[in-house]
Amino acid sequence: MAGKPVEYRENPPDRITICCFTYMARTMELRDFLRFFFGIVNCSDTLSRGLTEESKKEFETEADKYRLGERKFSPNRQFVNEILVSRAVESFELYLLHMLRLIFGEHPEIVLDDEKAGAKKADFANADDFFLYVAERKLQQLSYKPLTALREYIMQKTAIDLFDNNSTFETALLAIQARNLIAHNDCRVNELFLKRISVLSKPPAGELGNRYVFSEEWVKEVSYVFDHVVFQFDEFAAKKMLLPTMNRFTSFLFRG
Repeated sequence: MAGKPVEYRENPPDRITICCFTYMARTMELRDFLRFFFGIVNCSDTLSRGLTEESKKEFETEADKYRLGERKFSPNRQFVNEILVSRAVESFELYLLHMLRLIFGEHPEIVLDDEKAGAKKADFANADDFFLYVAERKLQQLSYKPLTALREYIMQKTAIDLFDNNSTFETALLAIQARNLIAHNDCRVNELFLKRISVLSKPPAGELGNRYVFSEEWVKEVSYVFDHVVFQFDEFAAKKMLLPTMNRFTSFLFRG
């Protein structure tokens, strides 16, 4: 993707956790699909040669739906952008939960220190079963936390800030709220969305009931920000928390 802001980290560390590996695999699959899909759209004139005039017209008409005109907007490109944002947010949130599970596994005292009530060791066959139950329950609780609370929890438990500046935090926060809008309200602006983005330094404009439109530039920025945050945090957390890592240059050779 062209136009990447230079302040965002482009590459992961040489050694990555399995969590970062999964994030990268999901991201690469999506970007490979985009190259394939828009390659077809952009080469539709060439690909339509040899077709009957009727088939050629139908094919080019469909391809035109995904091109941006002078208005820089197409309902079909909006559809694609919603898919991209949703997948980007899901991959980022999955990384965070996987990373917390890995940290809990390496440092069980982190999650056990939070256990003050509820389950008791006597209710389980052994200490491992008790820990697994407590850890998974904690992960489930964290999965429902807003990004601000999740950031605070990670900072408290690891002394590492998930976001190295407010700009990346705000971009991630807006992307997550946009994904929620896609999933729960057909990407149409509602009062809950406006309330949750009101904490941003420059909340984007949006009218109640109207579809929240994503620009091509913002969708690209979201992908850069999530890459930057994941790669940065993965390196810091792996070193500080002594997490198991793998060589990123060879790990993808063995992916099924």
